[in-house]
Amino acid sequence: MSGTPDILQRIVARRRERLAGTGPGDGPRQGLAAGAPTAAAPGRTGQSRRAFPAPIICEIKRRSPSRGAFAEMPDPVEQARRYRDGGARALSILTEQDHFGGSLADLVAVRRAFPEPAILRKDFLLTPEDLEVSREFGADAVLLIAGVLDAPTLAEMHRYARELGLAALVEIHNREELESIRPLSPPLVGINARNLRTFRVDLLEPLALAEEIDWEASLVFESGLFHREDALLAREGRFSSLLVGEAVMRDPGRIRELAEVMERVEDREPSRFWSWCARRRGEKRIDGEESSSREEALPGVPLVKICGITNREDALLARDLGADMLGLVYAKSPRRAPAGLARELAERVGLPLVGVVVESGPRTSGPRTAAPRTAATHTSGDDIARENEQGLARAQADLDAGFLSALQLHGDAPVERIREYGWPSYKAVRPSSPEEARRLIGAFHGPRILVDAFHRELAGGTGLPVNGEVLEAVLEALRERPQGELWLAGGLGPESVVPALERWRPELVDASSALESSPGRKDPLLMERFFAALKEYAERTREMKR
Repeated sequence: MSGTPDILQRIVARRRERLAGTGPGDGPRQGLAAGAPTAAAPGRTGQSRRAFPAPIICEIKRRSPSRGAFAEMPDPVEQARRYRDGGARALSILTEQDHFGGSLADLVAVRRAFPEPAILRKDFLLTPEDLEVSREFGADAVLLIAGVLDAPTLAEMHRYARELGLAALVEIHNREELESIRPLSPPLVGINARNLRTFRVDLLEPLALAEEIDWEASLVFESGLFHREDALLAREGRFSSLLVGEAVMRDPGRIRELAEVMERVEDREPSRFWSWCARRRGEKRIDGEESSSREEALPGVPLVKICGITNREDALLARDLGADMLGLVYAKSPRRAPAGLARELAERVGLPLVGVVVESGPRTSGPRTAAPRTAATHTSGDDIARENEQGLARAQADLDAGFLSALQLHGDAPVERIREYGWPSYKAVRPSSPEEARRLIGAFHGPRILVDAFHRELAGGTGLPVNGEVLEAVLEALRERPQGELWLAGGLGPESVVPALERWRPELVDASSALESSPGRKDPLLMERFFAALKEYAERTREMKR
């Protein structure tokens, strides 16, 4: 990892030292006073004592290597009480001492106080004796980390856990670990969005890995989960459970909100837009090495969205040249897609189609005073708003019908209204200043946010690049959230796209007006030059990798 400190390696090395008994209280029963009584009578061999997992698994931990100590964390028993009162039926308790501040004493105390919920002992377990101790002191399930245990040891501990009546949650976080557990094909798999070697979080990675699990298994989504949109993402990836820590620790009221998403019965198969993005990104990825920051990683080949598609010929050309998805504008614009185009392209093109809409709402900051428009027009603000609302309704209908894969939401509707518009969806923002960039990136939820250039009156299609100071602020804000990859729009064409990739390293580029011969009509020569520039960039990046 090119000199990157391996946090997982340090944690495991210290755990091995403790298991060897290097000081008072060490060994498998670390954190317990000598002669401490067991928490509960053992369960019947071969049968888990309490059903695990539940749709929401709430975590108790005192600190973490990435976040430090949690000021919100009270006594573990009190935290368990808050979770129970919030509706939790399953708990995860960190018992690792040196990096997470836990101990077996926390497990014992919670089990004595609350015999009902299923409890997962979450630790870096290394020996069969760890499993025996876990069972003796009240755990119903144990975490087995594929990145810590070699394949024979993992298989033996998995077998022994089940013999002891413990559910075994086998955790992976990359493709190498997935392949290592494939012969075992465990029925309960946790996929961690947090890279345990670098502690970076990427909410799309579990979706990509879930696509490759071809045996019957219940899937648990771990880490980086805070909002309803995150639960919707997990549902799309066919996860049945969420392991949630910081979000419910701060606000136990979120337990029911997240559980409602996970337990809801859908009347139709949802679009798998985000799973497709995750898989396609993996197919295009050049840099397979793990790095501690996006600045250390080699620039990758981005996903490419060609927007403003108004006809079948441009759609087919974009597909044949290498586009990953297409954008159809439903808002008032000279690039507005005609009625029925989404259905036609869904049947013929074979790429995800994104409906671009403008949703209305009061603007809370920034200098713009006029109603947003998507291109130059003399139509009144009220007429534009009415047409945008009609376009939104049409896009929602096409999304429900399965013709669109997602919605791209422009406009000034407040964050609490974004959830009403449809799923999958993502927000497009056009910050007017670094300060507004930080506010907008922090305000909106969802797997990704598209950043476009600010214009005083236009909501999109300006052909202008995003201000550099604004993008610096965007990247700074993205580092603080699990959705920390840049999706970039604004004036991207044959000459500008490679400099933008080299400087900003976006995960996705969104191009439209810079590839046109006239509004709504793509220029084949500009399109070819654009994709040729991307191809040359990809080849150069591969050379860097070698």
